Amino acid sequence: MKISKILIPLLVCSSFITPVIAADKTQNTTQQNQQQVQQQIVEVVFVLDTTGSMGGLLEGAKSKIWYIANEIQNAKTNVEVRIGLIAYRDRGDDYITKHFPITSDIHSIYAELIEFQAGGGGDAPESVNQALYEAVQQQNWSDAHDTLRIVFLVGDAPPKMNYQDDVKYMQTVKLAKQKDIIINTILAGNSQQTKTVWQEIAQNANGSFSQIAQDGNVTIVKTPFDNEIQHLNIELNTTVILYGSAAVKKQASKVMESIALAKPAASSDMASYNSKRKIKSRVFAGDGDLLQELELKNEVLGALSDDKLPANMQKMDDKQRRLYIENMQQKRSEIQTKIDKLAKQRSVYMAEQIKTLSAKDKNSFDENMVSIIREQASEKGIKY
Repeated sequence: MKISKILIPLLVCSSFITPVIAADKTQNTTQQNQQQVQQQIVEVVFVLDTTGSMGGLLEGAKSKIWYIANEIQNAKTNVEVRIGLIAYRDRGDDYITKHFPITSDIHSIYAELIEFQAGGGGDAPESVNQALYEAVQQQNWSDAHDTLRIVFLVGDAPPKMNYQDDVKYMQTVKLAKQKDIIINTILAGNSQQTKTVWQEIAQNANGSFSQIAQDGNVTIVKTPFDNEIQHLNIELNTTVILYGSAAVKKQASKVMESIALAKPAASSDMASYNSKRKIKSRVFAGDGDLLQELELKNEVLGALSDDKLPANMQKMDDKQRRLYIENMQQKRSEIQTKIDKLAKQRSVYMAEQIKTLSAKDKNSFDENMVSIIREQASEKGIKY
């Protein structure tokens, strides 16, 4: 078991585009399957205490999720990053757990995360047992044998042990080992009772224990490129043509709003992450963007469903639709080219700035978390 100090994470990004109006679904499916075979999967589930005392750390997590995802993706090995989330409080609070499945759609996870507000709690022990069990047993973990499966349990209070219907944490640890899931624990604050439990979990689940300041001690490295990247990310949103059912459009709109709300540093991390994606036209990873659907060959221009189109396009004939789409594709490509150039410049600048950070600043939640993931990834043959 490795004992270290930490800070706090999370992540944000954008990408490239190639104007494409598509056709052959069979060929596209084959290409996608080949890409999936070549990629090694890294799955990380964050189990976060969202009670009132965790407010500072939770805000830090919102600002760093994209940074963490970006750093995981920087592997020399071709990896697919997937993230899941379980927020927990205790019985009697607004909720016991909120469960968000593992997905490569980091934008949707981010959109949910930024809505979280710390609250409830107050009596120290929380529903840790239930949250940890759900993370191990109820998440949609990949069955691929070489998948790296990691849980980060982050909190400041021990589990409440007198709930008769709970699966206790050591039983869950045994299940995790059977599923080849590593459990890392991060203690916020100085609770000795919590520390004892967190160390026991990590030690028995092949994980790492870390202790951080109560507020997460997040360090944001600002760069001269952040504001422009943030502006371009917002402009990129204007190239999205919402397409799909009402529910799909609603979710896509929620994700777009989260992109617009991202703070400059997080927006830049998001841009860096997206610029490395295989599908260059993506503004976000989920459904609901017609340009993306056309590039993926999930839709064909001449066979679009009118009721799935936005109102302005429903009134257009095929020629007008084609011209409108081509204009949006061109606009998106130009914006994403600018973003990619700035993201590369920012990456160089960031590398230099990180060298100047103090030992205390480097001993942060995000840097420690990235270090832990990379160390554990090496056991699966993933190199950085």
